Amino acid sequence: MDAGNLLLYRKHYRPTLRADEAVLRRRKARAEVIAQAYVRMGAHAVAVGATDLALGLPVLQGLVRSHRLPLVSANLQSAAGRRLFPAHKIVTVGGVKIGIFGLTGEKNIARAKIDPKRFKLADPAESAKAQVAALRAKGAQIVVALAAVGHQQGRQLAELAKGIDFLFVSGTGRHGERASRVGTAWMMEMSREGKYIGHLTLHIKGSGLQFEDLSERYQLASRLARVDKSIKSIQQRLAKFQGKNQEYMERRMLNSKNSKERMMVQLAKANMVVPKGSFFTNVMKPVALTLTREPTIKALINRVAKEAGLQRPRGAN
Repeated sequence: MDAGNLLLYRKHYRPTLRADEAVLRRRKARAEVIAQAYVRMGAHAVAVGATDLALGLPVLQGLVRSHRLPLVSANLQSAAGRRLFPAHKIVTVGGVKIGIFGLTGEKNIARAKIDPKRFKLADPAESAKAQVAALRAKGAQIVVALAAVGHQQGRQLAELAKGIDFLFVSGTGRHGERASRVGTAWMMEMSREGKYIGHLTLHIKGSGLQFEDLSERYQLASRLARVDKSIKSIQQRLAKFQGKNQEYMERRMLNSKNSKERMMVQLAKANMVVPKGSFFTNVMKPVALTLTREPTIKALINRVAKEAGLQRPRGAN
């Protein structure tokens, strides 16, 4: 799943660039690569955000037709009031029916300076309430909202639309693994443009579908692994430095070791927490910069670039 604002760099939707044919070809090619990658990964749903709409509705609809990119938006409508993308999807995972719906935010549409005459947005809160009711009526045991509305409006949605279990937000560029409890929902904001992969695991005990957040122990373990890697890197580099550079690296080493000690204390406390019922864990990991060198991804990028008439510099990622 993705909470939207996925397909386009924010800097590329500036109105001054929309007449630049070379920029148009590059951003459409980039969207093609991302869309095909998400479909290959088995994405169930992707919300439509402002930066996605800046590509143009024909491009988005073409991605749905050509690659079956599962775009969803419950409140994005044509000028005539017709829904432009499916409002929701229901998937079954581990025997549990999960309803997923998407929302598009009005403020981010204005920021992208997209002509509002081409479509209209129904009220996100009212749309969310309607989707919760519709999904529950269809047997959804867990309801997930993908809302490209920004952090502040996301909190308002969670407070107004009762019955959402998990709310994933995009649109303000915030990034954090920790979930916050707002209304009935656990709310998280994802990093934009697919730069991080989030792994949300639901541990269901019996028939209980009210979840505790036990993510901290896993997040701390992940951070500790990164700190250990940093310490090893500093140790290898220390021998190569002298004078002020060596002093700088020694300070970095001391800071890293202090951070490790603090995290180990926090981890020991987190490991003592015993869940009373069902719980979830959420861990986010950055996508490696070397991903584009992976043969399948590299072949996809090269093929799309060739079809778009773009030249990729030798050795480019």
